[in-house]
Amino acid sequence: MDFRQVYAEEPPFQGDEGEGRAEAGIDLAFSGGGIRSATFNLGVLQGMARRGLLKHVDYLSTVSGGGYIGAWYMAFLKRQAGNDPAQAERLLAPQGQGQANGAGEHPSITWLRRFSNYLTPKTGLSGDTLTLVATYLRNLLLNLIVILACLGAVLLLPRLLAAGMPAAHASDWLPLWAILPLLAAVAAIVHLLRRVHQPAATGAAAPRRDRQIGVLALVVLPVLVSAYFMSVGIASPGYLDWAAGIADRLPLFGGLLPKALAGSLTLALAYLLPWLLLGLAELARTRRLATRPALVTGLSALGASLLAGAVFHGLAVLAHDAAPSANELATAGPPLVLLAYLLPVTLHIGLARRRFSDMQREWWARLGGWLLALALAWGALSGIALFGPVALDALGDWAAGGGLAWLSATVWGVLAGKGSSSGKAGAGGMREAALRLVPWVFLIGLLGLLSLGLQKGLERAPPAATATQAAPLHASFTLDLAADGRRYTLAGAGSQTADGAPPAGARRPPRRTGPCPARTPGAPRRYCWRCSCCSAGASTSTCSPSTTSTATA
Repeated sequence: MDFRQVYAEEPPFQGDEGEGRAEAGIDLAFSGGGIRSATFNLGVLQGMARRGLLKHVDYLSTVSGGGYIGAWYMAFLKRQAGNDPAQAERLLAPQGQGQANGAGEHPSITWLRRFSNYLTPKTGLSGDTLTLVATYLRNLLLNLIVILACLGAVLLLPRLLAAGMPAAHASDWLPLWAILPLLAAVAAIVHLLRRVHQPAATGAAAPRRDRQIGVLALVVLPVLVSAYFMSVGIASPGYLDWAAGIADRLPLFGGLLPKALAGSLTLALAYLLPWLLLGLAELARTRRLATRPALVTGLSALGASLLAGAVFHGLAVLAHDAAPSANELATAGPPLVLLAYLLPVTLHIGLARRRFSDMQREWWARLGGWLLALALAWGALSGIALFGPVALDALGDWAAGGGLAWLSATVWGVLAGKGSSSGKAGAGGMREAALRLVPWVFLIGLLGLLSLGLQKGLERAPPAATATQAAPLHASFTLDLAADGRRYTLAGAGSQTADGAPPAGARRPPRRTGPCPARTPGAPRRYCWRCSCCSAGASTSTCSPSTTSTATA
């Protein structure tokens, strides 16, 4: 039931007084705003009483601070005026209203003014004041705990994704995890585009798949999942050979192109499948073939597919040359893949031209905005979570000065934002531009500090070995994977006894010799997905038989 229904149903219950309401009745609403709103609304009541308008009010709506003064007025009307609005007018606006110090006003108003400090009736260093302070601090701490815990969980997500990349890379199902969610998203796009012109309902009554929550669940989420696994796949050292193997099995492009590029183009042709199914469904529904629209749709989808294959081949070559670490790939890989998804779609829309209506192009634009925003957010969040602590450590003594500048900027933004000239229409200049940047500066600094705190909290120093220790010492956060007859160790320091020997029955990583794909002479240490031979002390590009791998940024 909404306000109009309540308003229409109340007159029959008001007796004779309800008659003529449409001609003479006044509806009065008191807004919220704490004691300031209550004070203002008290002045409104007295002003209306002074002008003889209060007796014409037959509907009163209040909220928050307005409810405080509204409840007082209803009690005043019943207890002091005998439910007579005309008598209430005379009491609220008596003769002598303008005398100093409230002389001549009704005692109820004087009482209301005297005890308007209802949160702490007894001021000073009293129990009421201390109760208010304790309540404020309790609620502040509870809110901070909830907010910081949520932000900490968000900052842990990039770390978990980076730690899971070696396991995803070693899985034989990686191609399916990368391609199937993307195909599901494209199929959902095709289905939703057909429903743009024929929604069953609008607003909250529309089916969930037609609302924004449906687009996020059916399109955006699968695209994000695909982008993560796709970035792991194309960054694999063996991706180019795998794509070349696809070209050998399906020689669609003959010997015209390099095999790795031909394989990428062949895989990208999967983008055609949902549009082909859409054309078959239209043919089955209409029983006739529209040759020109079908050709335009098919050729535009084919062009988008070929562009997608070329872009992903370029990303694979870039990843092969850069040899990114797990943290670097988790930060830059998925955003680049999301942008690579947008390029073919842009070409498809441009080539199809009028095959997409204005509403459908608007739908595409909104989806592109979501993906672009998520790409930027993913890169920024992962960069702060994975490289923020490294950047703060690199600043050294400058970190304290940067923290002081960040705190000063935050305080200045809070104080300047409360000024009377801030936020007014037409306000501009450097000051307003700086005020718009302050919230982002505060947020980035807060996330950086939280990331540094998480880094320090997750670091565990192993206990010092003593001569009396006989039990083996086990390193924490160790992940062992076995695939393809090889052993992969993530962040594993192994285990040893007090004399440094491995415990009985312990399995060592396999001995490997030869060049390490993650090391070059003089280059920074990197984590290698293919072997467990990169140690903190390694200084050559040759694997050492006794080293174990350590995951680093």
